Amino acid sequence: MALPSTALAATVPNPIVRVLRPDDVPGSTNEYLPSGDLQLGEFADLVGGTSQSKLDLRHTLQTHHFQTAAITAYAGPWPRSWLSFAIELANPSSSRTALAGVVSAAGEGVPTGARMTVTSESGFSDARLVTFTGSRTGFVGDEIIVSQGSYLYALSEQQKVSLPRVASLRALLSRIITRS
Repeated sequence: MALPSTALAATVPNPIVRVLRPDDVPGSTNEYLPSGDLQLGEFADLVGGTSQSKLDLRHTLQTHHFQTAAITAYAGPWPRSWLSFAIELANPSSSRTALAGVVSAAGEGVPTGARMTVTSESGFSDARLVTFTGSRTGFVGDEIIVSQGSYLYALSEQQKVSLPRVASLRALLSRIITRS
């Protein structure tokens, strides 16, 4: 069960608590991931994806001196779901170079029949926008992954086609990263 954000703030360095919270997505259901001070193996398992993408993610983060991470997930209101994480690495250089590996690992978890595109994300200085389109289920997804200081932050949203997407995701991630 996830720690309440107040308990988490007391046990984890401040930037790690910069993940999605219930008040960020009103009406959603907390998926209760163990969102506290996660070790590398715990984090990679919770992010999801294929066995290979989990191995690649572990390797990338271990190479860049993974310190700790936090992750949260919320479902609904239908047809939307969100996943948010913050990863602390050894230093800003590690964060910047790990960004490409984290994006690559995300690509290995693409649903069958879906296509992934990666572009620079203009809303942040060092970020990528990963978009998944064309899955058989009719869902699409957007994920923004940001390198800022010694941290990697990500926010992804999966939803039915035709809902407003990237601008709202960018605004929400900006609010998460800058809160104290």
